[in-house]
Amino acid sequence: MPIQLLSNRRQQIKTVAAEIIEPRYNKAIMGALGFERDLGAAAEFYNLSKDVRDYILQPVPIIWSDLPNRNGVAFPISSLTEWVKEKGCRAYMGWKGQAVRLEHDWEGEAIGLIPDVAIRPLRGFGNNRLWKIVLLHAVDRTKNVEIAKAIETGKRNSWSMGCLVSYFTCSVCGSDAPSCDHLRKDETFRVTSNGITFRNAHGIMAEESSSVGDPAYGQAIGEIVVKYT
Repeated sequence: MPIQLLSNRRQQIKTVAAEIIEPRYNKAIMGALGFERDLGAAAEFYNLSKDVRDYILQPVPIIWSDLPNRNGVAFPISSLTEWVKEKGCRAYMGWKGQAVRLEHDWEGEAIGLIPDVAIRPLRGFGNNRLWKIVLLHAVDRTKNVEIAKAIETGKRNSWSMGCLVSYFTCSVCGSDAPSCDHLRKDETFRVTSNGITFRNAHGIMAEESSSVGDPAYGQAIGEIVVKYT
C-alpha cells in the first residue's frame, strides 16, 4: 500500500531535508528570508526569545499530498495550493510565521515559530503526482528547555501540523462527506477490493505545527538539526 511505502522511505526524507537546509539556510540566506528582521515582532507576539542564537532549526516533511494520514484525512494538492483570502497566500504557505507548539496545545505557549515553508515534488511513485510540504521549524531553546533539548538531541523527532478545515469530500464519489454511503461517520478508513476510502480536506487554514509523540503522518520526522550561527 502507498502509505507503507511512504513510511519506509526515510532516506528520501533525509535527502529532502538536506536539500532545504544546504545551502539555503545559512545565516546570510536566513537574513534575506527575514527571520532576523521579523523575529523581534514575532517573538514579542508569541513570547519567545528575540535572540536568533537561541534557536535551533529543523526542516520536516509535514504533509504528503493526496495520501490519507492515520486519521483517514488526505490533503489534495489542489486544496494545498488554492488561494486563501484571509492569509493572502496559497494554503500551504499559510504555515509561514505560525507558532510551533507542543502536542497541538493551541491554548498553551508557543515553543518556537515557522520561518519558512517549501513545496517539493515526490518522485519515483504515484505517477509523480504527489508533493511534499516541508516546514522549517525554529525552536526556542530557552522556552521549554527540556523539549528543546530532546528535539536538538534527536530524542524527540516527530511532528504534526495543525489546521482548520472547511469541509471534507469522499475520496470515491467526491460528494460532501459523510453524506454518501462510502464511509460512515464512525469510520476512519474503509478498505475494499477497489482500494481505500477516506476523506479529502478542503478550505485549509494553516494554524500551527507541533512537536508530538505520535504523528498522524508517519513520515513527519525531523532528522536534521541546525543551530542558527
